[in-house]
Amino acid sequence: MSVAELKPKSEFIAIEDVTDIYMPDDGGDGWHKGRVYKVGSDSAHSIETVDARCRDVLQQIILNCRDYEWPADDPNAVFIVENMPFRVHFDRDEAVTEHMRGLFIVRRGATTVPVLDELTLPPWWAEILTSPHLNSGGLVIVSGSTGSGKTTAMYAAVMARLALYAGHARSIENPVELRLKDWNVGNGLFIQTDISKRLARDEAWEHALAEAMRAFPAISTGKILMLGEMRHPIVAAEALTAADSGHLVFVSSHGTTLINAIRRFASYAAKQLGQDLARQMMGGTLRAVFHQRLRWLPHRSGVDRARVEGKVLLFREASDDEKPGDAANIVADANKDLTSLNQMIVQQQRILDQAAADHRYISLKSPDRRAKWREVGGAGANALDLFGARKPMT
Repeated sequence: MSVAELKPKSEFIAIEDVTDIYMPDDGGDGWHKGRVYKVGSDSAHSIETVDARCRDVLQQIILNCRDYEWPADDPNAVFIVENMPFRVHFDRDEAVTEHMRGLFIVRRGATTVPVLDELTLPPWWAEILTSPHLNSGGLVIVSGSTGSGKTTAMYAAVMARLALYAGHARSIENPVELRLKDWNVGNGLFIQTDISKRLARDEAWEHALAEAMRAFPAISTGKILMLGEMRHPIVAAEALTAADSGHLVFVSSHGTTLINAIRRFASYAAKQLGQDLARQMMGGTLRAVFHQRLRWLPHRSGVDRARVEGKVLLFREASDDEKPGDAANIVADANKDLTSLNQMIVQQQRILDQAAADHRYISLKSPDRRAKWREVGGAGANALDLFGARKPMT
């Protein structure tokens, strides 16, 4: 008797509970030896433990993978099955069995972009991501480990900003992970660029960035550029150039800690710009760095199943009266050790925690949210001042 026959029907794993899939390919039924990971569990479960619909979806994915003409220099693709996106990485070097041709590593993506206020973010994060201080541009890094919700958070933030302030947003990804149903977001536009099908992918990022910069409309604020995972020096350098010219640039980056994410970005940019210039430009353009992780809540449904936890470091805009030792000055000086930012992370977190305890942060659901900002005082005003606010927001 198989494992599937022994298991109660209610315990079978549904496709909505699956986060990651590993399927070996030997040209036949070898994919049945695959394993799946589900929400709230660190265990690898056999294909026998999934329900019939999930098995059908997995079979369709393996068929799509076999039919796809994989470019030699790009092992990534996205397939849509039953209106669900699945991001696939084809690892030709892995050999689970003697006759295996490769391993398909699959991650189930979100079907829709959640509204920012629907995400269970730490206090103040939504307000920071939609702050009017970011209208003047700058660099925002969203970091975390694989599967920590970085792309989802960036999409939700960009769409929230378009709904609040209008403007023009462009994303460049390899591949696009969340397909928008409409490019109209409030009074703004959101245009996605998928470079996964372009030849010479090492140059694709550079070309796509140049095209995006030329395509932005002649507006004073509200120009947003969202870049997928930071892996190329040219992307880091161009991101800094765009942020320095008044664009609000969101980038995602892997990193085990908040400081490691800053260090990783700086190392990429330094390969293109040199260490001194890279650090100077980062110090002048960085506005916020987030490091997040997901805590799964299996008993909940929808976006409530994942609670975002983590830390944030905010940077003041450069000014003549900037105090020595501020986070921006530490980042800007290539001779300074970035670990000295740890004290500022702790200090800022204390302010944000106090603001949350005093119930002074404002929900995006408030219809007169922008007016409410001006009424925030006490610890809340200190939290806003982390951005370098010199006067009440308008």
